[in-house]
Amino acid sequence: MKKILMTLVLSLATLALNAVPARRGVWRTATLSDGNTVRVELRGDEHLHYWQSADGRRFLPDGDGRFREIDTEAMGAMRRRAQVRREGVQTRRRAALRRVKTNQGLYEGNRRGLVILVEFADKSFQTANDKAFFTRVANELGFREGNFKGSVKDYFLAQSNGRFVLDFDVVGPVKLPNGYAYYGKNDGEGNEPHAVEMVKEACEAAADSVDFGRYDWDGDGYVDQVYVLYAGHGEADYGTGSVGTQGDDDVVWPHEWTISSATTVYDSRGLVQHMGKPLELDGVKVDTYACSNELDYAGKTAGVGTMCHEFTHCLGLPDFYDTSSQGSNFGMGDWDLMCSGSYNGDSYRPAGYTAYEKMVAGWLQPVELKADTLVADMKPMSEHGASYIIRNDGHDDEYYLVENRQRTGWDTALPGRGLLVTHVDYDEKIWFYNEVNTTGSSSYTKNNHQRLTIFHADNSTTYTSQQTDLYPYGQKDSLTATSVPAARLYHSNASGKKLMDGALLGIQQQGGGLMTFRFRANGASGGGTVVDPSTEVLLHETFDQCAGNGGNDNQFNGQVASAVFTPDLPGWTDYVHAYGGKQCARFGTSASVGSGMVTSPAFTLPGDTVALSFRAAGWDARRDGMQLLLTLNGGNARFVGSNATDTVLTMAKGQWEVYKFRLAGKGSASLTFSPSNRFFLDDVLVERPLATGIRAVERRPQDGLRNGRIYTLGGQYVGVDLQRLPHGVYIQDGRKVVR
Repeated sequence: MKKILMTLVLSLATLALNAVPARRGVWRTATLSDGNTVRVELRGDEHLHYWQSADGRRFLPDGDGRFREIDTEAMGAMRRRAQVRREGVQTRRRAALRRVKTNQGLYEGNRRGLVILVEFADKSFQTANDKAFFTRVANELGFREGNFKGSVKDYFLAQSNGRFVLDFDVVGPVKLPNGYAYYGKNDGEGNEPHAVEMVKEACEAAADSVDFGRYDWDGDGYVDQVYVLYAGHGEADYGTGSVGTQGDDDVVWPHEWTISSATTVYDSRGLVQHMGKPLELDGVKVDTYACSNELDYAGKTAGVGTMCHEFTHCLGLPDFYDTSSQGSNFGMGDWDLMCSGSYNGDSYRPAGYTAYEKMVAGWLQPVELKADTLVADMKPMSEHGASYIIRNDGHDDEYYLVENRQRTGWDTALPGRGLLVTHVDYDEKIWFYNEVNTTGSSSYTKNNHQRLTIFHADNSTTYTSQQTDLYPYGQKDSLTATSVPAARLYHSNASGKKLMDGALLGIQQQGGGLMTFRFRANGASGGGTVVDPSTEVLLHETFDQCAGNGGNDNQFNGQVASAVFTPDLPGWTDYVHAYGGKQCARFGTSASVGSGMVTSPAFTLPGDTVALSFRAAGWDARRDGMQLLLTLNGGNARFVGSNATDTVLTMAKGQWEVYKFRLAGKGSASLTFSPSNRFFLDDVLVERPLATGIRAVERRPQDGLRNGRIYTLGGQYVGVDLQRLPHGVYIQDGRKVVR
């Protein structure tokens, strides 16, 4: 059973099945066995595809033109049977898994791939789609004909920045003895048991004109790449009823697998009766293959998206969509070739590689951000721009990747533009089973969160809102411990907190597709509000040591925020009822009006203007009030503008709001918060802007000492021309610069 959650390909010789996901928006009206009808959408991939209704029920064709519902128990049984088939192929994957983990890419130089054109007994290629045409689709530099915006060779040259030159030998077409439905017909579980015969017969038919030994890239005795391009449609976007009254469930679903795995025979208990073997031709073994279709859902010659997706599996990348029977997780959306980005621009402009994919292939080394850094004039990925990595200092396999994505080059058909921040949490077993973004009961590995997905600037994970996924979005120009979404972690950092030890601030879209942002180190571990490097901190209370619930988990009433009050700073006074929430504090009780008063530790006002900010939220209950009196104590402190010593604020019940003020005064001062009843408080910050400006922490030399000389962070002189240096962080004229 080759469609049900099969494991990923992690090198060109691995033994697992991968596939392109179903094209979104393929709907039909299904007639059930009782005569009722239901609108359903094609979901899944070659591992497991099915039709799903709006209420989440799943259906498969029953062979007589009607559909039957699949229950949870049946889905579980199919997954278990699929798992038995995985057990014999793990050893050969381990080396490739280690390469993915350590980012040791091996794909450089010139390589040759093989494409075999296949016709069926009852289906031939369209007249114009001959060997000469597909040779151009595969190999021609700057290929432009019809809807095509580039060839497959163009795509991989662009992603590798010219380091991986892939040329295809296109042979055929060869005519197979059976009709297309023989190879593509689904069985009772939605599998295509004869699809592998299409590949075997194609290789054998082409053997007289092909030296398969040319495609063993590393000399291990295995052909590293065979690609079958078959006449007609593919089921991923052409299932019955998917295009008006057209469509056909009996066409082959594009996929990537191995001959040996596909030909292994199991009994009803899932035990191996006969172990499959690869083909042996010209003294080498042919095992790993990929295949895709000639025509798209609309009858046009299919774009290069599916071919680029399937061949990328051959380079070791898994799928980044939700491969489960539920298929509801966002994954990477249209931003990634290995998710639904293979369909961008009707597959003629598939999404370019992300920073993660380029890193794993060995084509990009992200710059690690550790210290306060200003990144300016950041180029897009599609123009070979740099990327940046922020690691969890308590768990090295968890990190953020930061990249600029613009609608240029192969990214022309992206849903939006801006700064893409990807959260990666690598786990060898989960990558091994191709369940990177599969979670819950649908996950064989019991994965409990998506492992490679983006931060949505708009905080919406729906496919219909992807145009506002990237930063900046509206007023959202930062990713911090208290932003929405927040810079959270799945594993504790070195300080024991599940917050990234750093923050992205001031994200700006510039002209010419460039991006600018600031990285502030230690922003998360010190608390929620990130302190600008151009300021002097006078008071900063994060309440991060409060280990209860409530507040920062969006719970603002009920049995919450009753833990021990454990502030970062000593000196909190005048409180009677103080409790710990989820890295925030709660003051007051329902029984006593005014019981939430609290005074901050003292701080020293310098005599000029300082900035005050804090977050507050009202308790979400009918009897609790919304007013909050803020009073300045001592130091002749005044609010700039009103010259008053106090102000009355109106809080929102059950929702955080950020309050910002400018203060003036000189001497010891403090803040008193007096709510009507209960309230939540977080991230109290008083800071003084420094006169030297944004680069105050990066001490500038005197003008007479500026000579343009560039040094590494270790002090090694490397010249005066920044553009000639590798991507990285350097010191020039006494300040940090990023290449």
